[in-house]
Amino acid sequence: MRRGLVIWFLLFFSLLAAGQNTPAIRQFYFNPYLFNPAFAGINGYTEVSLLYRQQWLGFNNAPSVSGFTLQYPTQNRASFGMNFLTQEVVALRTTSTQATFAYRVPISANQFIFLGLSAVVGFNDLNLNGADYSNDPAILNAASNTFYGDANFGLAYSLGSLRLGFSFPKLLGQPYFSPQDLVNTRYAQLRNQLYSISYKFPSGNFSFEPYALYRINRDLQNWWETAIVVYFKEKIWTGASYNSAQGIGFFLGANIKEKIRFGYSYEVPLASSEFISTSSHEVQLQWRLGKKRIFKWAARFAVSDQPIVKANTPIKEEPIITQKEESLVINVEPDQKPIITQPKVEERNETVKPVVEKKVEPPIEQKGTADQLTLVPGLYVITGSFQNLDFATAHQKHLIALGYESVKSGVNPKNKLFCVYVFSSNSMQESKKAMGVSRLKTATRTAWILRID
Repeated sequence: MRRGLVIWFLLFFSLLAAGQNTPAIRQFYFNPYLFNPAFAGINGYTEVSLLYRQQWLGFNNAPSVSGFTLQYPTQNRASFGMNFLTQEVVALRTTSTQATFAYRVPISANQFIFLGLSAVVGFNDLNLNGADYSNDPAILNAASNTFYGDANFGLAYSLGSLRLGFSFPKLLGQPYFSPQDLVNTRYAQLRNQLYSISYKFPSGNFSFEPYALYRINRDLQNWWETAIVVYFKEKIWTGASYNSAQGIGFFLGANIKEKIRFGYSYEVPLASSEFISTSSHEVQLQWRLGKKRIFKWAARFAVSDQPIVKANTPIKEEPIITQKEESLVINVEPDQKPIITQPKVEERNETVKPVVEKKVEPPIEQKGTADQLTLVPGLYVITGSFQNLDFATAHQKHLIALGYESVKSGVNPKNKLFCVYVFSSNSMQESKKAMGVSRLKTATRTAWILRID
C-alpha cells in the first residue's frame, strides 16, 4: 500500500513538472515573460535574468526551479526571447529550452497589442534510485518518455501603465498518466489558460502596482493570485501577495543604478495541518544591457529634450502666437495648417514703430523648483497654465502618468503664470507637429504654442 502511494505521488508531481511550462513562480511583476511570451522585451531593454526558487525549504526532494531568460527588443515591431529552465520534483527532473518571437501592433502613442509565440523542447529524467519497478507499466512508461516538444502562445494589451495579458501555456498534447486507469490520455490543451492584469499608479516618490493572476489547469485545480507592490523612487520596493494554492508571500527588491535589479520573495507556510509546514524562497536577478530602445513608430510621439534656443540662432518666420494671443483657440487637425482666430482690435491713430530684431541670448540653465524658473526665449507647446503652483505640479504628474517622456514647467515672465509644456524648440514646424500630436490625446486637446521673446 505504501509503495503504491509513493508511485502515485511521483506520477502526480511528474505531471506538474513535465506539464508546466509556467512553473510556480511568485514574482510575476519582476519578469512577466516567464508567464506570457507576449511580454518578451516589453520594457524596451535587453535583459538577462537569473531565477532560483526553492519550495518547502528543508523538505527532502521538495520542488525547485532554476534557470535564466534572455529578452531582446528591436526598434522595429519584433522582439525575441529565450529561456532555459530546470525543474526538479521528487524523482523527476525536467529541463526545457524555449525560443520566443513577439510582435507589437501599435494603436496610438502609448497603446499597443503584443503577440508572442514560443517553441519548447524538453527532456525528462526520472531517477528511480535503483528501485525495481519492472512490473509497473506506469512507472516504465514515465521513464521511457524522455524528449518532448511543446509550444505556447500569448497576447497582451498595454495602455500607459495598464497591462492585460492572456496566454495558452500549452498548445501541444503531452502524455498524461491517469491514476484511474493507467493509460495515456490526451486533453484539450486550450483548457490551460493564464490571465493577468496590472496597473502602476504614480504618486510622487512612491508608486503602487497591484496585479492579479488567474490560472486554469486542464483537469487540475485552478488557482488565482492577487498582489500589490510599492516602489520608492523606482529604486527599492516591497509588497505582498496571496495565492489560493500557495498562501501568503512577501516581496523585497532593489534597483542598482538602473542596470541591475534584485528581487526576493518569502512564502509563508500554509496554515494547514494536512500540508507541509515550511517556507518557500525565490530569488531573481536581472541585468539590463545597453540603453532603452525607442520603438521607431512611437519615436515621433516622443518629446524633444533639445535646447530651447541656440545662441545667435534666428527663429524661423512662420505664423506664431505671441504672449498677447496665448489664450486664443487654434482649431487644428494633425497634418493640417493651423487656423488662428484673430481678436478684434480697435482702430487707433498711432504711428507704427519699426520692429527691431532682438539678439537671441544663449538659453538659461533652469534649476530649482517651478516657482523659481522663468521661461527663456523660444517656442513652447503649452498644455496648461495655472496661477497655483500645486495645480501645475498635479497637471505635470498626470501627463507623466500618461506616458510623456519629458514634461517641464516654468513661469511666463509676461503674466507670471505657471506654464506646463511638453515640447520646446526654435522651430515652428516642429512645434506645430508636437502640438498636433498632443491634441490626439484627450488630456491635452487644448495645447497651444507660446512664444517667449
